[in-house]
Amino acid sequence: MNLDFQPEQLREMLYHTSDLVVKLYSDINDKKIFHGKSPSEVRALFDEPLPREPGEILELLDRVEKDVFGAATLNMSPRFFAYVMGSPNHVSLLAELLSAALNQNCAKWHISASASEIEQQVIRWIAQFINYSPDAGGVLVSGGSSANMTCLAVARKIKAPFDVAAEGLKAGPPLTVYVSEEGHSCLDKSLDLLGIGKNQLRKIPVKEDFTIDVEKLEERILVDTSEGYYPLCVIGNGGTVNTGAVDPLDQICNRCKAKIAIS
Repeated sequence: MNLDFQPEQLREMLYHTSDLVVKLYSDINDKKIFHGKSPSEVRALFDEPLPREPGEILELLDRVEKDVFGAATLNMSPRFFAYVMGSPNHVSLLAELLSAALNQNCAKWHISASASEIEQQVIRWIAQFINYSPDAGGVLVSGGSSANMTCLAVARKIKAPFDVAAEGLKAGPPLTVYVSEEGHSCLDKSLDLLGIGKNQLRKIPVKEDFTIDVEKLEERILVDTSEGYYPLCVIGNGGTVNTGAVDPLDQICNRCKAKIAIS
């Protein structure tokens, strides 16, 4: 299988692929959102020996239409409700194509100058939108779970009372992180991957409106501090998955600054 084409052949492949996408979207209102296949049925579509010979690209694209599109949940449908992911739009399809074509690596500015500058400009816009300082920094990541883990990694590095990067977690007291019982499951996974430990994620009871009980939060922090733990971070929900509840973020921030000098 030749993975690179002459310009005319590349155009043909792009047109063919575009036709598949247009066909997918053209009657999206009439398609079933869920394919109705069982896990074993979907698995059987792709359960085959390791290929020993190259195949044809056009045949592969036809199979994508039949098996991949045919066994996909169509979250781009306007009738797709009640889940956390956002529906794609047509502009995002164009953006993904252009991004994939350039294949930039933003690890170093000199090998991705325009992409790096675009990323920083988007971060400045986000900071302005949420009323952060104009010199706030950041990085674009793949989604919410990666964002939470990245932010917790920064908190671990900046807020721990010892040099985690150089000495590891063994160099100081056990760290604790706080969130309401409505916090997302990715937080447990993040504390696991960051070495803090899932048992150090304190899940604070919520009130009737499903927002964190700030008084219970303070009580737990005081107990942990008295037992030798170091409160690292309080996570405020800006819209939970189950109910959309928004914690009293200003109140949490102010109490953290006043009581335990963390934010």
